[in-house]
Amino acid sequence: RGMTAIVCPTVNSYKRLAAGHRAPRHATWARLTQTALIRVPSWGPSTESTVELELRSPDNMANPYLALAVALASAMDGIRRAQEPQLASDESLIRHDDEEMARLGVQPLPQTLGDALGALAEDNLIREALGDYVCDQFLLVKRAEWNDYRRYVSPWERERYGD
Repeated sequence: RGMTAIVCPTVNSYKRLAAGHRAPRHATWARLTQTALIRVPSWGPSTESTVELELRSPDNMANPYLALAVALASAMDGIRRAQEPQLASDESLIRHDDEEMARLGVQPLPQTLGDALGALAEDNLIREALGDYVCDQFLLVKRAEWNDYRRYVSPWERERYGD
């Protein structure tokens, strides 16, 4: 969850992660479905020496160097700890609401930049991957951006709800 702020660094990133899109909303992996956070299309016994991985949450505003750093750190942590992955979510998860996903034990990704920044602030693995200075500066800048966004009243809000 902490990496989400890095790979989805703007307030608009979370509109893409909303229900109904093919972008991931939960921490899942799959072979085929595009709604999974991690897709492993080449998984199988014949591919033991090479495996293709897709991290599907980054958007075009993510810094590719930071995104790669946190993705590799997360993968290496799982390998180091010999962590077994959860079962593959090869059915389309787009049909399940958040309540059903929680019942299945699937962790949601942060829903807003503010939620993602909170997760990043608590994630020691991501902090270690980025270094204290980069992590602290990222949080400083993005918290200011999030606070500006929360205070802004859009034309749509004015039209719909008035001043």
